[in-house]
This record gives sequence, structure tokens and C-alpha cells, in this order.
Amino acid sequence: MDIIKGEKFKKVLRILLKLGYSRLKTDLEAMGKDLDYSQNPVIRNLNTILKIGAHHLDHNDNTTWQTRHVLGYGQGFLWAITKDTAYRDVFFWMLDKVLEHPEELKKMLEPYVKPPEEWIPNLWQDSKDKTREAKKKGKIPANAKSLEESIFTPAIQNKRHQRYLKKK
Repeated sequence: MDIIKGEKFKKVLRILLKLGYSRLKTDLEAMGKDLDYSQNPVIRNLNTILKIGAHHLDHNDNTTWQTRHVLGYGQGFLWAITKDTAYRDVFFWMLDKVLEHPEELKKMLEPYVKPPEEWIPNLWQDSKDKTREAKKKGKIPANAKSLEESIFTPAIQNKRHQRYLKKK
């Protein structure tokens, strides 16, 4: 799917997530605690890994939108696995199949695994800091984005691409 065509879907999903979080905040916190103390060691370990990964998205010691949503989606999924028997057997069977040949999977993962400082949400947050700095120094107008941040803005990128395509 073209990134621009996906923008409508992303906006609707964000609205649903915001509504869901405002309604389910205490439930999500309880789910997280439930997973922390799960009797299932696999689920408890996956939850620990999920929390470590999600907190690598924290920026300037602030919990980001991405951190909250990674935890919400991930812990929601893990919690459903433990509480809904319809999914439990399927999940553990698939996990077992994934782990049958860990060396093959590890090799497949190599091109996709990056350190947290190279993750897109973290680069985006850094670019927003550059925009804030440029505005403070008067290098760009108050309503503008730095070049670094504009790279993470699909509408701006689409306009650039369209201009490039028209020149051809």
C-alpha cells in the first residue's frame, strides 16, 4: 500500500486507539500487572522483552505515544493469549514452529534488526528536537518543519516526489 493511501487508515486507527486508551487505561494497567506476575513463564518472559523494547522508544526520559501503543498492542495480545483459550494453543504451536530452527530465523532477521537509536520512531523524535531548536534560533518559521522532520511527514514527502516526477 502506498504510504499516502495508508494515511486515512492510520488516522482512523489513531482515533480508535485514543478513544480506547481513554476508556481502558485502568484495564491496560491491570493487564500489564497481570502479565508481570503470569504463571506462564513464556508469557512472562515475552512481556519483559516487550517492555524493554517499548521503553527504548522513550525520548528525553519521556514516555512517548509509541511506547504506550507498543505496550498496549503487545500486552493486549499477550494477555489475550493467556486468557482466551481459543488463541493459546495456536500461539504456542506457532512459537514452537518458529523456534524449531532458530539459527535460520536469526539469519533471516539480520537485515531487519537495528539498535534502538536507529529505530524510525526514535529518529523521528530526534528530528522533532532539531525542528524545535531551529525554531528557537529563528532559522525556520514557527509553522515550519526542519528538513530532518519533514522526511517523516508523508504529505511533505509526497509533494517532493511529485515535483521530482514532474521534472522528468
